[in-house]
Amino acid sequence: MMKRTKNELTSFPWEETLHEELQDDEEARLYLQACMDDDPRVFLIALKDVVTARGLTMADMARRTGLNRENLYRVFSSKGNPNWKTITAILDVLGFSFSIDAKAKAS
Repeated sequence: MMKRTKNELTSFPWEETLHEELQDDEEARLYLQACMDDDPRVFLIALKDVVTARGLTMADMARRTGLNRENLYRVFSSKGNPNWKTITAILDVLGFSFSIDAKAKAS
């Protein structure tokens, strides 16, 4: 039996686990929805997580959305500021769309 270091015992392959969970449409939907309530950058990171989890490359996304690959790389960069059309095109490829819900009224 190989002896493990402290770091090996406490580390967790979170990215691999996340990508496995994001294969499920409902899990991916809940993940994206939860990230929408935060900073817009968090939502873009989550969107990229779902794209990556689904095994889609930027070339795949470009072909399926009709957007150019360089634009998609910019969208997912730290300075990304996509427009509505780009976000909805990406969501469409992933099988999702935006919806608006009423907030609960304060009593």
